[in-house]
Amino acid sequence: MTIHVPHRAKLLASVAVLFVLAGCATEPIRNYSAKTGDASLVMRSSGAAAVRYSLSSSAGTCGGFEYVGLVNESTYGLPRSWLASMPEKIPEKFRQAKVPTGTELRIKAYATATRGDASCGPLVATFEPEAERAYAVEYRWLATGCHINVSDITEADNPKPVATKLRVCPNPASAASLFQSKDGHVSR
Repeated sequence: MTIHVPHRAKLLASVAVLFVLAGCATEPIRNYSAKTGDASLVMRSSGAAAVRYSLSSSAGTCGGFEYVGLVNESTYGLPRSWLASMPEKIPEKFRQAKVPTGTELRIKAYATATRGDASCGPLVATFEPEAERAYAVEYRWLATGCHINVSDITEADNPKPVATKLRVCPNPASAASLFQSKDGHVSR
């Protein structure tokens, strides 16, 4: 017995799959207008992981985030032509953002392995940026799990670690959240 699926149903199913693959992001795209004295933030990844970065300066621990973009240390060979209309979906080697000072900044990072068979996070690093300083955020995926580190890189030749509070936000859609510890590390 052969089941006939109408062309329209196939088209609708394809569109639905594209939305799922696009990330189904519920966070709005970040739309921040830089102000005099803002700090600079560079977000990177290492360890063969594609990392989704989001930022928030609003009160709370796991809400109010705005999506910044996707970062991957290796962007070689990715199909970019059909993603040109969605720059926030194109993985870059790093993302840059201006961030407000005088308030707590929360940086959320969620990673998936470039081979797509594992995920780690989301992790949230919290600190208070100082005016006109430059910071680097690196999401590292190691054999022992994932980590997020923040450094002050205002003096490029002398980067300094920044004290952060690490939080693990729940990700009910992922079984990886079962392995998250209170110190912000996730074991695979």
